[in-house]
Order: sequence, then C-alpha cells, then structure tokens
Amino acid sequence: MITTQPVAILAIIILLCKAGTQRATANDLPQLHISLQDESFEFRLTGTQADVKTPWILQSSPDSIKWDDLAFIDDRTGDGDLQIEMSAASTPGQEQPTRFFRARQLEGDERTMREYLAARSIWRTTGIDSYSMNVNWGVSWFFWDGTVTVRNKQVISTETNITNFFEPPEPRTIDDWFDDLKRAIDQKAERIAVTYDKTFGFPADVYIDISSMIADEERGWTISNFIPHR
Repeated sequence: MITTQPVAILAIIILLCKAGTQRATANDLPQLHISLQDESFEFRLTGTQADVKTPWILQSSPDSIKWDDLAFIDDRTGDGDLQIEMSAASTPGQEQPTRFFRARQLEGDERTMREYLAARSIWRTTGIDSYSMNVNWGVSWFFWDGTVTVRNKQVISTETNITNFFEPPEPRTIDDWFDDLKRAIDQKAERIAVTYDKTFGFPADVYIDISSMIADEERGWTISNFIPHR
C-alpha cells in the first residue's frame, strides 16, 4: 500500500506470481520495494532469477481488486534486482489517497502489450482531460463518424456526421478506447494493428479481429483532429 503524500516513503509487497512458477518459501518470494521521491516512483523488484527470461510487469490498483498493467520491469541493477522509475503523473488513480502496487510474471514477452503500455503512459503523462476529436468507428458493416467533445474525462456532447447505426453507439473517451484495445490484447486477439499518436499517445488507428473463425466481429476506429481544451 502506498499513500501519495509529498514525502519519501517505502513499501514492501509480497508478489503474486503467475501460475506454474516454482514454489517458493516465505523467505525467497520476490518482493516489490516502492519509494516516492518528489513526483516520481521508484520500484525495485528483489528475489527474481536473473537467468529466467520471462518478463515481469508492474500493476497498480486503487482497491487491490481491479489491477491495471503499467509497465514492463526490464532494467537490472548491479545487485541483480529489477528496477524501474516512473513519474507519478504516468500512473492511474492520482486522485486516490491510497494506491496499491504489485508485479506479475508473464509466460513470454508480448510486443503488442509493450507498445500499448508505453503509449498509455504517454497519454497519462499529458494530463489532458478535456478535448474534442473526430471518431470514425466501425464493427462489421456498421459505422459511425462524428465529433466527440470531452470535459473532465466525461463525454459532454456528440455530433454525428454520418452513420448507418439504428441508434448512435455509446460515445467514448480516449481512456475508453484504450480500455477497448486492452480487452482485445487480454483476449489474445488473432490480429491487432495499431498506430498510436506520436504526440499524445492515444490509439489513433486501430483494427481488431478476435478470431478469423468468427464472422462479422471485426472492428476498428480512427481518431483524428484531436484538439486539447483548457
């Protein structure tokens, strides 16, 4: 557990490893050490085996129930520990007085996940919560194209340009589009093609096909004319 007070703190969390890892005693379980200095978190993961190549991923949660993937922990210190430093602005739940962190071990490297987490970190760091954008979204042969305006992370208006939906689809924020993409990654979609915005990090051009054996479930979207608002 960690509190976001403007003082340096240290926390140690016993990690939950992936199923199938070698059983460990209480004394040799990996541990996550967390310190907060100024506006940056430093995470150090001790007790991992340097010769094991399966990567570790850092997670956070406001309640220790729902966990968000944050970043891969790749760099090793001279002592053999894994370590990563992240700005506080790049982690979710900044408005929460308490946050939990843990790490989990993957079964193998995942390039799509790495790109996703790097892009979402860029988006969070921008701190943008009000903006307008043009969204062209489609699933199977249904499509919607229009302008979406967001204020304080909530959609406040939409304007349809053209659509063949019987009813307008539920409008989404940038965070909602990130979440949609993350669900496809977690589902091991057969094909995911993504181009992220180079400045703000959001998924600007996306195509997802969960399975070639399932008809009419392909979906995708394009986000353009993104304008931040004060």
